[in-house]
Amino acid sequence: MVIIQFHYNERIISGILLGKYQRPHDKVYSVNKRFLWKTKTIYKHKTLNTPLYLIFIPWRHQEKELIEVDEKYIINPETIQMDETWINVDKFTSERSESVENHTWNESLEVNKFIGYKFIYENNDFLINVCLHDWWEPLTIIYQNIPQLLNMDLDNKEE
Repeated sequence: MVIIQFHYNERIISGILLGKYQRPHDKVYSVNKRFLWKTKTIYKHKTLNTPLYLIFIPWRHQEKELIEVDEKYIINPETIQMDETWINVDKFTSERSESVENHTWNESLEVNKFIGYKFIYENNDFLINVCLHDWWEPLTIIYQNIPQLLNMDLDNKEE
């Protein structure tokens, strides 16, 4: 297991690194426009393709979290040693489909330069579920493959 530290909600938190990959994601930023005595805030977004880290946070007294963290929030990303059991996949598509009352829709996500646990790659809907904040199935898969995470404590201070 690889334990890393990162900035999360203005604090430094420890977590377990499950994988590293790239995918297109949006970043929202604001620009203040000034005209005479009035200032107007305009919100814009741009699509980035920076590396993302998939991290499991084993809180002691809160619900366990599975989050994606941009590389700029990782403390010393160049010193992270990847686990020897991880796989390296150049490109794949994470997808899922849902049906409700005879209506079916598909959702997919293009993943590039994936380095991580094999069970994330084998369960094709894992990363799309994380991106859509549907954590029930990914957390179940993690607990089945790495059961020692259930009792792990990294001494993170909860609010």
